[in-house]
Amino acid sequence: MKIAAQMYSVRQSIAEKGYGYALKELARMGFTAVEHAGGFVEFDNKIGDLRKFMDDLGVSMIGTHVGGDVYDDPEKLKAAVDTYAALGAKYIIDPWDGRAMSLDTVHAFADKLNEVAEILKPYGMYCGYHNHTKEFKAWDENGKSLWEILAENTSADVVLELDCGWAAVAGYCPSCMVRKYPGRGKVLHFKPAVLDQHRDLGKIPVIGKDSVAWKDVICAAKEVAGTEAIIVEQEEYLPDTTDIASIEESCKGLLKLV
Repeated sequence: MKIAAQMYSVRQSIAEKGYGYALKELARMGFTAVEHAGGFVEFDNKIGDLRKFMDDLGVSMIGTHVGGDVYDDPEKLKAAVDTYAALGAKYIIDPWDGRAMSLDTVHAFADKLNEVAEILKPYGMYCGYHNHTKEFKAWDENGKSLWEILAENTSADVVLELDCGWAAVAGYCPSCMVRKYPGRGKVLHFKPAVLDQHRDLGKIPVIGKDSVAWKDVICAAKEVAGTEAIIVEQEEYLPDTTDIASIEESCKGLLKLV
């Protein structure tokens, strides 16, 4: 499995010092891949230059987060395919979509994901969905969460990019969710999360020092999920430090576990 960083984790550094600076810092820490989010900053309209820059660093782009509007607009979807294929990325993931957060629309959204998966298949690419907490906090009459409804109504070609941190915050066992859908977790989000009841127990938002049972998730990723990349998303930073320093602590913690 590759150890990847979600670029949203270092958004402050990207804004202040550039995309290339952030990539260099992530490579220095030991990340071998990234998942894109946002803009390319100094590499906007210079995708070839970005690909060479990343190749020289030894860092690949595993995938990207895009808005749900990309799935809905054939021209935007084709543009995304062209851009991310040029960067070597395989996973074009919707990171938040209101349609996945309501019983009234979740089935229609599942249909959309199935449709996009078929469009992407000839390119060797995948679509998928990344959860927050709301997808676990609403249920149908059978007691199934919106996440489970989405999973059970999409094809095996739709990636379930489980955000393990958000799942834990919502009261679910992340490794259990990974095991429930074998082969569906080709990419997984490792977001360090501290549960409210643990904030006075010395837990901090660093992988290995937070509330999530990461060893169990790693075992599930290796044994059943078909995981190609573990993606660290450092959304909460350590006090009085930078985004770079915070994700570096999580990278160190993860490398001790894998």
